[in-house]
Amino acid sequence: LAYRGYSINISDPYSPTPAALADVVGDSVLHGFEFQLAHDTRDNYFLATEGHLIKASVEQVVGTYEYPRFNLDMRKYFHFRERADQSGRHVVSLNFRLGISGDDTPIYDNYYAGGFSTIRGFYYRGASPRAPGGVIVGGRFQMLASAEYLFPITADDMLRGVIFCDSGTVEPSIDDWTDNYRVAPGFGLRIMVPAMGPAPIALDFAFPVSTNPGDREQIFSFFVGFQR
Repeated sequence: LAYRGYSINISDPYSPTPAALADVVGDSVLHGFEFQLAHDTRDNYFLATEGHLIKASVEQVVGTYEYPRFNLDMRKYFHFRERADQSGRHVVSLNFRLGISGDDTPIYDNYYAGGFSTIRGFYYRGASPRAPGGVIVGGRFQMLASAEYLFPITADDMLRGVIFCDSGTVEPSIDDWTDNYRVAPGFGLRIMVPAMGPAPIALDFAFPVSTNPGDREQIFSFFVGFQR
């Protein structure tokens, strides 16, 4: 079980103001009550090499706006090659995320896509629905999928390489998702720095091959940590 609460004030929006933003100008309060189920067999939170994570949650939000919300996160890890001491593992990971939010969802609680944690190859929120004038407004439906191959470069596993393909979309509703599906393959490095603990530095280069008009592309991304 989980709870989240927000007290939000939006004022002086820029002009022209899209309807989705104009609707939430002023004060609003949200309270979210979430029930979550998870099955986690991963061998390591920061750098999983085997096992899976299946997590589903249902949330009811009340307050100024009232709407349900459903999220599903599924991850599977396979290792198929390693050294005798179980280091130097080659790992293939598959990731799928689905999110659906109710019709009364305000713009600031919509889903957004773009950036390291969702679809690499795009600016933060740069692969999200836009209102006339180019204002990013997000959407109530999200579907993301990725495949990744992680392999060692150095004998001490301090430097690893990765080849990946991210894909997905965020849309105003579930009815629109097939028209704007994004795909971005790429490659990168994972650099372990002992002083920073178990979370590595992630340097990725992604190249969108399927985009939507208005998307903002960004080849290079930087992040600290494995989890996306």
